[in-house]
Amino acid sequence: MLYPLSKKLKQDLLLSHKAMTPNGTVELMCHPALFASEEQRSLSSYLTKRVEEHALLTDPALQQ
Repeated sequence: MLYPLSKKLKQDLLLSHKAMTPNGTVELMCHPALFASEEQRSLSSYLTKRVEEHALLTDPALQQ
């Protein structure tokens, strides 16, 4: 069974990837979103994850 990663673990993973790159740059492929309405969520089950991605990527803890 797969368990969802906590926000802290996701942050730690992103920071570890950043630390492993020579110039500290990490390229990510994602489609973050600020908001997903109920109508939008009815069209795609991934919209909730997009909102989570936005929150993770804009968290001040990652702005190092």
